[in-house]
Amino acid sequence: MRKFTAIRTLLVATLCAAGAYADELRLSSPADWQTWAIPKGTLEIADDGSISLAWMRRNINAVADAAEFSHSEGKKQVFGGIREVNSNPQDAANIIDQDPSTWWQPSVDDPLEDWWIEIDLGRPVLAHKLRFIFPDALDAKPFRNFTAYISNGVDTRYGVTYHPVAVTTTPNVERVFEVDLKRIELGLASGEHLVEQDTLDFNLVHHVRLVPTEKNPGAALAEIEVDALGDNLAIGTVERGGAVRAGRSEDKVGTIFDGDVNTNWRLAVGGDQAKEGNLRTYVEDGDWFEWDLGATFWVDHLSHLDLTVGGGEGSRGSHGHGAKLFILTTSDGTPASGLTSDRIRSNFDYQELSDVFNDRFPNQQSYHFAFPLRKIRHIFYHRSGIPTRLQIRQSVFEYILHGEGHVAATEMVSDFIDLGSMKSVRKLSWDADLPAGTQIEIRSQTGNTFELQKKYYHKNGTEVD
Repeated sequence: MRKFTAIRTLLVATLCAAGAYADELRLSSPADWQTWAIPKGTLEIADDGSISLAWMRRNINAVADAAEFSHSEGKKQVFGGIREVNSNPQDAANIIDQDPSTWWQPSVDDPLEDWWIEIDLGRPVLAHKLRFIFPDALDAKPFRNFTAYISNGVDTRYGVTYHPVAVTTTPNVERVFEVDLKRIELGLASGEHLVEQDTLDFNLVHHVRLVPTEKNPGAALAEIEVDALGDNLAIGTVERGGAVRAGRSEDKVGTIFDGDVNTNWRLAVGGDQAKEGNLRTYVEDGDWFEWDLGATFWVDHLSHLDLTVGGGEGSRGSHGHGAKLFILTTSDGTPASGLTSDRIRSNFDYQELSDVFNDRFPNQQSYHFAFPLRKIRHIFYHRSGIPTRLQIRQSVFEYILHGEGHVAATEMVSDFIDLGSMKSVRKLSWDADLPAGTQIEIRSQTGNTFELQKKYYHKNGTEVD
């Protein structure tokens, strides 16, 4: 595990001119950095203006920051938080305020069928535990009997589907009630680093619902917590300055990291193609993408989620099954040495993560890869063959990336710095605390004129030609 002490820098740049005097550029407050282009979420800026690399977390409570995420629901864009509540809605937010001394208590005058409550995490997360925290006061007690449900957020033609994960069989008297989550991932897929057991110790969670099955005096709920695997490093790609380009449907490929399971990127290949002997390559069909995360992260868990049509797992607007045969490679951004004949993939030093084969029945729908921590800035995906057990097009719905540690590398760019007059700059110097294994690289470009250029970008972060 990479747990380097973060680089901490107080930028006091000395500009040594040709004369005997030197000017000083001092950044001593967060406001001084506002004109810099900084990849969102990659740096922490202290009150004294010093900067350090942000920490990417493992094992988080996904409820705590749910309000920072949004997704589509029907024709609306909605944020995480309380999704539905019928009784005493004015106190509903107490169950997500991280304060166990406040609670939601349904009205005794309302019927039992109105005593349920739902929360929305704002994005899908891989979670291994739910936790319901009840108050224990004179006028507020735990719910005695109830059922807990989760939903993966997929909006089918019948709406979001919930599945029960816990049912009380005896009256609950505990103040803290925990539910371990499991996921059955059937299939015979194979590939390097692929988690191949059928039962996983986590599940895909987007919504949580608590439904009491008994009205007991003073029944109340203080908090709902969702223990997720960690920060999803995929979300925020475009906001960090990253982008993804693809061989087809470039306007849709950004959906693979948008935190919305109801959007997808469709491949060109279908089963009929194999039957007809039309065996085009992935380059000819455009079944590839190259993804720049916008910064370099330490990653050790990658999930490729495909959600099938039917069985409560279908996404509105989807017309295919998951990808079956593909190769994933990653790069930390190091340029490849020598010349390359690959005209699709950028000239980075890519290392193979997995070559997935999933052409045996039953077909696996989602893939979870666990591997030693590696630095990742770029991900290249391409179809590696044409499956025989497929009648309709394949789709990729969402990627989730997890890791732990400080951001491995990030870049920040200043606005134009006016020196006040014509000067010849000889040297730049700065103060920094650099632990072993870390470094700072500063580049400067000077001139006496500049021109403004207006550029436009697609939603996936790529520049419009």
